[in-house]
Amino acid sequence: LTHVLVKYSKDDSDFQRHVEYTQFFRKHGVPVPELISIDVQNMTALFEDLGDISLYSWLKCPRDLRQIEDIYRKVIDIAVLIHTDVTQNISECPYLQGMVFDYEHFRWESDYFIERFVKPIKGITIEDMFEFGEEFHRLALKADSYQKAIIHRDFQSQNIMIVKGDAPRVIDYQGAKIGPHAYDIA
Repeated sequence: LTHVLVKYSKDDSDFQRHVEYTQFFRKHGVPVPELISIDVQNMTALFEDLGDISLYSWLKCPRDLRQIEDIYRKVIDIAVLIHTDVTQNISECPYLQGMVFDYEHFRWESDYFIERFVKPIKGITIEDMFEFGEEFHRLALKADSYQKAIIHRDFQSQNIMIVKGDAPRVIDYQGAKIGPHAYDIA
């Protein structure tokens, strides 16, 4: 058996979130790595090693349509579990209760998208940033108005590990927040 040692810097709030979210999610059946040990003094945690086969890499191998549908059903079931049953027990995880993905977060992500993708990677210069800002404002208001649940917030193929052939497990969930259900699936 192998393990993964995670070491955080002294003032990194991800450490506390990672530990609390792991305990909370595991208690409610979300397939996240087992937390083996915690050393608060040294800001380290030892986790179960889920291997190196992500859903992304698993899909690169030849698969028949039935296998792909089966794995995606399992992955979507995990998202539904988080959005429903786990959300109903949010009072057990006060740290997560305060992490709301709201208007300000949506606006930050819109700006981040422009600054980190549109400009440098796509090489697109936006002539009328005011108009884009207004549209992002409207989109953020609309997205913030939807019913909220616990969301992983980075629920994508490289954060889903496949173990024992066909069992999806979730990693990189310490950024979870309370937000619109559709965010994870999109």
